[in-house]
Amino acid sequence: MNWELVDCTRGDMIRVNLGGLYHYGIYVSDEEVIQFGYPPVLRNKDKNNVVVVVTDITTFSCGKIVEVASLTKGDRKKKFKPETIVDNARKRIGEGGYNIIHNNCEHFAYECYCGVHYSSQEDEARKKWNQIGFINVYFFDIPVDEHSSEPMVSFKQELESLTNNKNKKEGTSYLLSVLKSALQHSLSKRFEDINFKVKNDYVLINDCFISISEARDFGCIVTSNHNIGSCLIDHKDMINHLQFVEVEKLMNEILAKNEATKTDVNKYVELLVKKNSIRDFLKKKSLPYKKINIAKYPLTFFVVKGKYDLSICGDNPETIRFFLVDDKGVSVFKGKIEE
Repeated sequence: MNWELVDCTRGDMIRVNLGGLYHYGIYVSDEEVIQFGYPPVLRNKDKNNVVVVVTDITTFSCGKIVEVASLTKGDRKKKFKPETIVDNARKRIGEGGYNIIHNNCEHFAYECYCGVHYSSQEDEARKKWNQIGFINVYFFDIPVDEHSSEPMVSFKQELESLTNNKNKKEGTSYLLSVLKSALQHSLSKRFEDINFKVKNDYVLINDCFISISEARDFGCIVTSNHNIGSCLIDHKDMINHLQFVEVEKLMNEILAKNEATKTDVNKYVELLVKKNSIRDFLKKKSLPYKKINIAKYPLTFFVVKGKYDLSICGDNPETIRFFLVDDKGVSVFKGKIEE
């Protein structure tokens, strides 16, 4: 996309530089410029209620030079006809949902102009974002049947539903509603613009690395811009489970010669969680436990709410932040966490 200093014509996508920040709109006439929100330099406007509005060209430009979009030869076929562009813009007058990163005035103008959800400012923000290591952990409660004390959600079925675009867009399933909140928070990107792929029960996303783990009635989604793995269990449930299985046999399967003694069950459980997070990190569920040397991997271990053991395998452990996802959205997790 190129920009020229020429006279505006009906259906043009226009922009104005307001001190290092561009404001975009669709030109209809000198009396009608349609844009997502008022120019940011205007005073006395409700910044908490940004919607698609109509102003005249003088208000839009704020006394600055107006630039007009000029498509390159290869992109000209993408542009809608002028009347279609104007109709697209007029139909959205009053629409809200503004977000400075993933749904701003530039996104609006491009969508009206050529049907593409694009923002150069978003691309710049993502470049900076990718240079900074981070790990975000999103906790969420899993609905449990009060009569059987079993989860009401089948995570395997939920993961399979991620490949169904209709389900993704509707966001009706439980896991999808949690994922929607967590990923929009992590990526500053609309959920419908995130591409999912499920391979061997693992969720793969182009925009970030992700790990999903659950402990019957409690779960977590971990996102990072570097490879990540996690494992979350209910410590008491695991100890109770060990009472009904061949503990000696299990310990022989997981313990290497230089690791915990067979009599230390709590140490065994911690080791199990750590090695499962490494399996998740490597995306190899069938990898024998005894072949996993935990000293070779970046591991962080937490006890959450005094009940759940959480191991995270990934770089930048100093950047780990904890959040809670519920029907109100995303908030900082205020539960007890011990490292």
